[in-house]
Amino acid sequence: MRCPNCNSTLSLKNNRCDRCGQDVKIYKRIVKASNAYYNQGLMKAKVRDLSGAVVALKKSLELDKRNTNARNLLGLVYFEMGEAVSALSEWVLSKHFQPDENDADEYMDMIQNNPTKLDTINQAIKKYNSALTSAQQGSGDLAIIQLKKVVTLNPNFIRAYQLLALLYMQQGEKDRAERMLRKANKIDLNNTITLKYLKEIGASATKITQENQAPAKDIKKVMSSEPVSYMPVGSYEESKPNLWPYLFGIICLIVGVCVTYFLLVPQAKKSGSKQQTKQIQTLQAQLSNEESEKAALQKESSQYKKQVEELNKELKEYKGDTDKDNGDTKTTGGVDAILEGASLYLQNKNADAAAAILDVDIDKIDNDKAKALYNTIKDKTFKNAYSSIYSQGWNLFNKGKYDEALKNFKNARKLQSDDANSYFGMGRCYEMLDKKEDAIKIYNDIVDNYKTKNNRRYTMSRTRLRALGQSVD
Repeated sequence: MRCPNCNSTLSLKNNRCDRCGQDVKIYKRIVKASNAYYNQGLMKAKVRDLSGAVVALKKSLELDKRNTNARNLLGLVYFEMGEAVSALSEWVLSKHFQPDENDADEYMDMIQNNPTKLDTINQAIKKYNSALTSAQQGSGDLAIIQLKKVVTLNPNFIRAYQLLALLYMQQGEKDRAERMLRKANKIDLNNTITLKYLKEIGASATKITQENQAPAKDIKKVMSSEPVSYMPVGSYEESKPNLWPYLFGIICLIVGVCVTYFLLVPQAKKSGSKQQTKQIQTLQAQLSNEESEKAALQKESSQYKKQVEELNKELKEYKGDTDKDNGDTKTTGGVDAILEGASLYLQNKNADAAAAILDVDIDKIDNDKAKALYNTIKDKTFKNAYSSIYSQGWNLFNKGKYDEALKNFKNARKLQSDDANSYFGMGRCYEMLDKKEDAIKIYNDIVDNYKTKNNRRYTMSRTRLRALGQSVD
């Protein structure tokens, strides 16, 4: 399980992320609930309650869309129900959330690497859609012929069996409809639509009369109450050909062509010329702005060159003063570090410049120019360098390189001496290096001095102290 905030691995015992301190108590409950629904869907799928499995797995994904196990299983259930397109959609989404070591690869390859299987699925889908259109247009016999081919190509296509049963029920062929529904029921034992159709057949059997129209009326009641996914199949009334819609469409088309030619074309020409004029004016304004910006950049460049030349001259003068100075070794080393940092800063290597002057003791530097140079480099580089060094410290910590991470956290604390984040990182490194006393000392210091400054690290330090067997008030 990974933290939703920083994507680091979460501990099973702690309710907070060890890295970012995010409270993950509710997140863990959501993930557990999602897994519970996944287990429920798995049990239902094993006993061929596919409809119930779909409901449970969808609830699992509503809670945790990244639950690839639930998504893969939902795809398998869809495929078993003959819904190959829905199955592929779920596996593609699963692959998006988990690119590596995903069973969805095997499932998709099973279909995509078998051209015959893929072509059969495509033919079944096309014929089903054609049969659905025929049924909506009142051509029941043609729809039945097409659906028979569909169930031959895809024997697990439940919706095809249900539609075929409806058409048989409309024609009063109850026995054939029941056979189709029994086949669908073997695939999905608790499909609500299949059970409802079976019940409808049983109810109409006791009331059947000599008239052949009675079953058709009952079937229309059934179709009118079906879910949205089966509503297109519900209309089977015979309709007489009506030419008025076609004539009306032709008349509208002719009127539209006339309006376009006599009204819109002249107006489009006028608007086109206006638009071209506006574009020319816009381009002229852009050229003017670019020329002014170019002049400003050239001016800034010349000013920057002057500043660089003055700073280089100041560095040379200070190097001469240093050579004449008989100060101690530490002072000379500090001055060399400042000069090195200045050289790196002039090359736009801000992070390296900050690292170069990090250990300089400015109180032991007597030269005012050196101090001013130190403060300039510090102001320009320390803030951005802190973020880089601090983040690198946690990256090294997560890789198990605790010695290197400790060095980074110490440097980050030198850049911001009152920062509790890098201080806490030092404590974690000491803890992992089995230097418990140093870690406890840091955690106690954070608890005593950073409650109001950094409440998150204060809370995490109390947690670490308890984990190390220390009593916390």
